[in-house]
Amino acid sequence: MENISKTRTIGQYVRIFLIFITIIILLVSLIGSYITSQSLLNNRNLLNQQGAATSLMSQEKSINTSITNTLQQFPNEAAFSGQSYDKNQVKQLLKIVKESNSQIKGIGFKIANSKLIKTGTIDEKSNSSTLSWYKNALSSPGEVVWTEPYKEKGSKQMVRAASLLVKNMSGQQGVLVINVSYQSIKNSISSLKIGRTGSATLVHENGIVITSSGKSKNYTFKSGQSIGQKKIFQRIKNATGNRGILKISGTHGGKVYYDKGQTGDHSVWSFAIVDHNDLNTELHALILVSGIIALTMIVIIWLFSSYLIRILRSLAEVFNKHFKEASHGNFKKIRSPKGTAYFKLLKDPQKMALKISKADKNGQEFNQIAYNYNKMVDALGIMVGKVQNSSKTVTGKSDSLLEISQQTNKAIGEVTQLQELLKLQLHKHKKHRIALIN
Repeated sequence: MENISKTRTIGQYVRIFLIFITIIILLVSLIGSYITSQSLLNNRNLLNQQGAATSLMSQEKSINTSITNTLQQFPNEAAFSGQSYDKNQVKQLLKIVKESNSQIKGIGFKIANSKLIKTGTIDEKSNSSTLSWYKNALSSPGEVVWTEPYKEKGSKQMVRAASLLVKNMSGQQGVLVINVSYQSIKNSISSLKIGRTGSATLVHENGIVITSSGKSKNYTFKSGQSIGQKKIFQRIKNATGNRGILKISGTHGGKVYYDKGQTGDHSVWSFAIVDHNDLNTELHALILVSGIIALTMIVIIWLFSSYLIRILRSLAEVFNKHFKEASHGNFKKIRSPKGTAYFKLLKDPQKMALKISKADKNGQEFNQIAYNYNKMVDALGIMVGKVQNSSKTVTGKSDSLLEISQQTNKAIGEVTQLQELLKLQLHKHKKHRIALIN
């Protein structure tokens, strides 16, 4: 019998079809997972950015409110509300206030043409000679005013000075000043995690960076640096809303969440940004894992299709064997093994093929083919029997005809001999008559 394994087989088409379908399903799954993961990661980053920017603003507002409330309570103290300013009482009160608030780097009180009374550090940039906090307070009586942020010479920390004009009962004026440190916010911002490449920044409205921390090489700035001319600051400055999301275009652009505080608040803003390639690591990992899964699935499909091809070949051998036997006049019914469990048949594709080709009228397609083949064998058997009976009848009649033919031939021979005898007698009689006449 011809070796089926060396001929073409539909199994190859089944294999190609299975691999094609698997690839399509994996591609659809990958694209869906990629889009879903990208959306989820973007939302995660935006939530982290919003949380970081809001946290910075909350901490800065807390410091601002605390210092503002502290300054506004001073005019009610006896050291400032009497007929004159008692320098000893003022200095003692300033010391108590400084020790009660860790954000206060220094606190002082300045009367015109008098030496600054202070405890802690008050940077030279904040004294009256520069006309900063002192002149600001004089020009805005009753209001707490803030200087721009600057880097303190000694500690290199970013600080701001808040000042307030006060008057005693005699109408004498003085200016209270508190130097506020942002070190606590700097420590807090360093612990924030914003995606993989994100950074958060607290900046003054004039573009001076108060503190900035993160992993972004392009959007993490040095304290005291001016970013007023940078695209990201200009976009935030020109934004109409107090908070929201902006898209920064460019090679290293990304989405930035900004918070400029409530209308009328102090002039400090916060923003958090991630680079445009922040999701690359996660998305590349997703593609890598999907690729490994795809290769694994293809290998599994290849092995499964190879096993399926062996079953199909064995199944084809079962039917081809019986058809070839039938072509030589040897009609045999298709038989299959009995009582064999399917999980045992899995080890032997040939036995599995025999099991699949079991004749069954109500079974699957191959069962029905085997059933109809067996019916055909039965029908041919009946037909051959009828032909054989008819042949015997014809043979019997042929023998009778042969006997009749032989008898007929014998009778014809006897008639022929009789005719010859008569002819001879007539001839003799004719000669005798002639002889008598003469």
